[in-house]
Amino acid sequence: MSAKIQARDDSTDEVEPLRKRKDGELYARPAAIEDAIAGLMRLTKEEFLQRIEAEDSADRVPSECLLYFVRRPPFAADRDVLRVLFTAIRQRVLKAVPVPKRHIAGKKAENSIDLDIRDAVLGKFQELLCKDRQEYQERLDFFECRFNAGVARLRTTARRDICKDAAHLTPLVHDNESNEPHPEVEQALSCITDSFEGPETDFLYRSKIHAAISSLPLDQRRVVELFLKDIPIDPQGTDTMTMVKILGCCEKTVRNRLKRAFAKLAELLNEENA
Repeated sequence: MSAKIQARDDSTDEVEPLRKRKDGELYARPAAIEDAIAGLMRLTKEEFLQRIEAEDSADRVPSECLLYFVRRPPFAADRDVLRVLFTAIRQRVLKAVPVPKRHIAGKKAENSIDLDIRDAVLGKFQELLCKDRQEYQERLDFFECRFNAGVARLRTTARRDICKDAAHLTPLVHDNESNEPHPEVEQALSCITDSFEGPETDFLYRSKIHAAISSLPLDQRRVVELFLKDIPIDPQGTDTMTMVKILGCCEKTVRNRLKRAFAKLAELLNEENA
């Protein structure tokens, strides 16, 4: 008879409960996850591996189930099974922390800060798994209940730490009496559109500007993006595409949004230099 999946203690077919407590109560997986784990435990090794690799079908195994078996090695720590499990759970983490391509100067590129965040999340998750192999890590119990929410928490922490530790930027100044950026602010923004091959512009510097812009409220971020594309606010007597036409608001509103955006960018970037 083909081997069946076994729990961590290799002596029972019952789903092993979690250990972490909240307000005195043990964490509990959703019923659907418990049922899915129990079903997977009844499979042969060959059937189990087929299910794990079924990423594009209705048989896709929930990430919470993958983690259950990663933490409780099946088939007496069968190396082939563990390799497939680790590969699968790693891909789930990467998918939960996407790094979008950005169009800059006519090219597609990945933001270095986003890449650092993804690597930090993956590194922390793998660190937890390695520690769990030596001693049960209750922190992973939350991931067995809500995997994507757990990864999102790691992502939030990674973003905070990476933005805090990034290289200092030159302080930027904003003229509160004008709707135009101070020359230093304008120079910083212009770095984003520079060629990636140009040695004169530090990619990390551009990435920090991107991070600051991304943190702006949507209305302010939109006008800055249009500003970076050299879209005029509202030249009179022409058929040129303008910010006023694109955003569907009056010129005064556009200028006020720009003013607030430039002030906020100067504030954010000065904080990075503190």
